[in-house]
Parts: sequence; structure tokens; C-alpha cells
Amino acid sequence: MSEKERTDFKQDLQKWDVQLKPDPHTAQHVLNRIASEQVLNSPEKRFPKLIPFLLATGIAAVLVFGTVFIINQQAQTRLIQDHQYLSLIDPVTRVQSHEGNTSKDLLLEQLAWMQNRLDLSRDQFMELVGLHQNYSDKFNGLYEELVRLESEYDHFEALRKNNEMVDFMALYDVLLEREETESLAHNLSQELIAKVSSILTPSQRTTYLSMVTLSTNPNA
Repeated sequence: MSEKERTDFKQDLQKWDVQLKPDPHTAQHVLNRIASEQVLNSPEKRFPKLIPFLLATGIAAVLVFGTVFIINQQAQTRLIQDHQYLSLIDPVTRVQSHEGNTSKDLLLEQLAWMQNRLDLSRDQFMELVGLHQNYSDKFNGLYEELVRLESEYDHFEALRKNNEMVDFMALYDVLLEREETESLAHNLSQELIAKVSSILTPSQRTTYLSMVTLSTNPNA
């Protein structure tokens, strides 16, 4: 391009002035857009979208809480029943829980619960009823003996707390007799547990032994 052509081109560019016609409604369009965005983002518009989510979350929370509550209640009931059965076959546990002698009705009630817990057959249930009845009087006798010895020990303990004279030889005899009686009770419980276990299937035996673990320790 020659110098003259370059000069003419610059002059043409300087004369080129495009006139744009402004939109008289531009300001209103901007205001309308801002208003629409505010409406869409307002809590009133967002809330309907949150309703299904909140309902689903609430229902899930109720279901979880209800399930946990039921499981805890069942576990608590199971522990109570297990303890009651322990008292039935362990005089030491019975003394510690102050539950008294067992009656025939209580025996049958506990064995009926155990039938459901272990899913016993009719023959198994009847055999266990007879077995527990054979041991019931022996357990009650040992329980009464332990209660007597506990009462005698409490008498010596009361003398000691009141700074009164204590016959330590007599106290020693009581403690020794209590230890021997607890050992007899423990051995008798173990004997019954072994006989009950022989009646059960392997899976039933596992559940049953987990119920009576606490009764296997004579010093528990």
C-alpha cells in the first residue's frame, strides 16, 4: 500500500461513525431480571422443593429411632429373663438378687420363656421341665442355707460397725460354711447345666450356655 493510500484509509476510518440506537427498555429489562432472580431464590419458592426431602429425612429418622428402641427393649427384656433363669438354677445369684425361693408356677413360666428363646421341641421342653423339677428342692434348700449364713454374717458386721465385741472364731466359721455352701451350689448348678446341654442341639446349646455364663463362677 502506497503512502497516499494509507493516508486515505486513515481518513476514512476517522469519518466512520456507527450510530447505535439504545433500547429505551433496557433499564426495565434489567430490573425485571433482578426481580425474577430474587423470587426464585426466596424461601417461599424454595420451601416446596424442600418438603419431599424433609419428609423423607423425618421418616428415616423415625424408623431408625424406632428400630433402635425396639432392639434396646428386646435386649433389656432378654437380660432380665436371663437373670431370672440364673436365679432359678443358681442359689448364689438368687441370694444376691433377693428373689426368694422359686415356686412351681415361676419354674414353668421361666421354662416356657426358655422354650421360646431356644425354640425347643415339645419333647425337649417336657424333659427340661422334669429335670428342673428334680433340682428345684435342692436349689431351694441351698438358697435357704445361704440366706441364714448371710444373716449371721450381717449380725457380726453390725457388731463391728458399732465397735462391739466380735467373736472372730465364730465369724470365721460362718465365712467358711458360707464358702462351702456356695461351692455346693455352684457344683449343683454345673451338674444341671451339663444335663440340660445334653438335651439341646448344638445351636441351642450355644445360646443356652451364653445365658448361664455368669452362674459358672462361684465367686461371682
